Amino acid sequence: MTAGTLAARIAVRCHDAGYLEGPTATAADYLAFLNDAVEDWNASGGFYPISDATTDQVADTYDYAIPASFAYVDEVGIESESVGHYHTVDFQFWYIDYRTGSTPTIHIRRAWFTPDATYHILIAGHKRLAVFATGDTVPPDLSAYLRERGLYHALHYLSAGGGSLAADRRAAAQFALQVSADMENKRSLAFRPNAQSQYVPGR
Repeated sequence: MTAGTLAARIAVRCHDAGYLEGPTATAADYLAFLNDAVEDWNASGGFYPISDATTDQVADTYDYAIPASFAYVDEVGIESESVGHYHTVDFQFWYIDYRTGSTPTIHIRRAWFTPDATYHILIAGHKRLAVFATGDTVPPDLSAYLRERGLYHALHYLSAGGGSLAADRRAAAQFALQVSADMENKRSLAFRPNAQSQYVPGR
């Protein structure tokens, strides 16, 4: 589902139309409400799991740049023996190296690793959600939370102008807030870095 489609669903849930009392909202406003939900997710400590296997191994090289999307690195894998076959590097054999003004890198200790340019490095971890443009794809496993929290922001805005619907909108906003808060509290461990995850400085 695209962000534009999800924002339109939020609009439908608001039952917003020009003949109703109080303020109305545009498609751009509903996208902004959805992105308010993204910011709430990030502020609450929510992340999204990602992996990247596009980094080539380079002969005699033990430091590899961490792709820009990563806020935490959970695991490093070394492709060897055959394409697509990865060995997980034990935590004691890799670490994140960072110097001010430089790109953070993963250093893999020589004792564990003999680089082979035939193969790749697998990096698994977590990213922060970025705000959406209309055509961006919304992660399916977060769409319900983002819908309910976006609905809260939309109804809170729409109730501010008063009118006969203001009280109903305020009540519906609080309900949507509670629903999204319950989802947030029950979120899977997949959306959180684990105890051994390493923070990527500056991310």
